[in-house]
Amino acid sequence: MRFLLPQRSLPRFLRTWGRQCPLSGVRCSNLLARPILYRTNSTLTDTPIASETYTPNVSDYKSAEYIGETGRTYQIEEIILIEDSPFRRVFFASSEEGDRVLVKYIEPEAFENHLDVNDRLWALASHVRLAKDLIPGTFMFVYELCDSSFSQIIRDTDPSPRLIKRILKSVLSILAEFHDRDILHGVMMASTIFVNWNKTKYKSTIDKVKLGLSKHTTYIRPGSNIVDKLIGTQQWRSPEACAMGPVNKPSDIFSFALLCIYAVKRRHTLNEALIEDTSTEDLEGTGASISVLERQMSYFADKEGLRGFLNYLGKDHPLVPVIELAREGFNVDRPREPFSRWEGLDEDFRDLILSMTNFDPTKRITARQALEHRWFQGVEVFRPDFHSGNQEFQPSRHISSRLVSEIDR
Repeated sequence: MRFLLPQRSLPRFLRTWGRQCPLSGVRCSNLLARPILYRTNSTLTDTPIASETYTPNVSDYKSAEYIGETGRTYQIEEIILIEDSPFRRVFFASSEEGDRVLVKYIEPEAFENHLDVNDRLWALASHVRLAKDLIPGTFMFVYELCDSSFSQIIRDTDPSPRLIKRILKSVLSILAEFHDRDILHGVMMASTIFVNWNKTKYKSTIDKVKLGLSKHTTYIRPGSNIVDKLIGTQQWRSPEACAMGPVNKPSDIFSFALLCIYAVKRRHTLNEALIEDTSTEDLEGTGASISVLERQMSYFADKEGLRGFLNYLGKDHPLVPVIELAREGFNVDRPREPFSRWEGLDEDFRDLILSMTNFDPTKRITARQALEHRWFQGVEVFRPDFHSGNQEFQPSRHISSRLVSEIDR
């Protein structure tokens, strides 16, 4: 079964990468919030038949072929996720060239932003996992499949401290390129970092580290901030992101610091707050955000930093009284657990984390400054080549079945 979908003009990142789509003459229609497909039982036609318009069921997806805007054909091989509330679709597929790819649905409200980010980051395509194609009319993007994620490596391979440091510095160097382009990543978690391997008969070595986009990755105009929106996921959020206050590049730096703690100490710093919180069943709710913010205050907020944070939010912010009340809740019977006093830490690492987690966002170091920190001195990155935006799909390599659990949903 093949699906021919309504066509739209190619965004720039696809025009520069893919060959000219042979279906460019297909009559256009508006993109839909749910995939409405046009079925043809024989040859492809550029005239959708209204009477055959339908919403596919699971069995249709299992044998479906999609035609991307680059003209490539994708055969669905494995269904990873199908949910209707919220609406989510994730598949493994194969391209006509034989590459294995990931096909993933993007929320309609994030679709145009995702296209814009792909355009802005195309020069970094060799070290950022960008969309390589899209399926018109479905809000589904096509991505390459990498060999493993950083979370897999940490969990399954017991990597050396030196390797962890190299991966972290490589990711930080890519994040610095994002920030140079005024792009916020949104959430620096281990499952959005991908690795490709060079495999020989005798050993495997890392060939490339890639940073994947999050659903909150966005361009922020200079002088602007994101407000009144929950950015990222709870266990990786900055204090200002928890408060839905002004969010900008410093939020990524705080999130990256939490990633470093997880990678080095194998500790999800803020998970305990989510587990202990019983005020709400919704981990994205206000109760969970306050619990996480309180834990962040315990670990990272000194008096000066908290004062700067409250000034940053502004006196009219609705959470300021709540934060002040939480501050008063720390006492002799319920003391803070400041990161500055954690045991068993390398002092250079401690200094780096404290510089990235200053509670006052205006006082945090930048990604470029963090790269120059003495904890990273003498550490080589897996060298990014930031001038290969027109590359074709990389040949697929062995894909671990455990990667399924690492897909950023």
